[in-house]
Amino acid sequence: MSHVASTTLEHALLVWAQATIENIMQPTYIGLMRLLIAELPRFPRLGSLFAQAVPQQGGAFLKALLESTRSHGVLGGEDLEPVIRLLTGSLLTYALGGGLFAPDGIPQPPPSEQVATLVRLVLQGSANHG
Repeated sequence: MSHVASTTLEHALLVWAQATIENIMQPTYIGLMRLLIAELPRFPRLGSLFAQAVPQQGGAFLKALLESTRSHGVLGGEDLEPVIRLLTGSLLTYALGGGLFAPDGIPQPPPSEQVATLVRLVLQGSANHG
């Protein structure tokens, strides 16, 4: 595994993760999530429409990035879905705890150091160790 490729991937994932956190912690996004959750029982189709418009679009970019690096030997494994879920799911915990459930209603984004640590941990767990 090339150190340069690994460092480049880490930087790209960190930029993506920071931008994702910035977007999902916006008050309007948090408000949309609250509205979506409240209206899902009455309008179940909203869930699939939201998934197509938001997570699948971001996930497609992330998957393309990870596939490219896997083809260069940086990542191991055949299935990137768990890697994508590990990273995005970890970020979503901040949207829940620091956004949807923020005690004062004001989104509290995580420190950038925590996001960097998450990215590093995901990469360490997903690296091609062979």
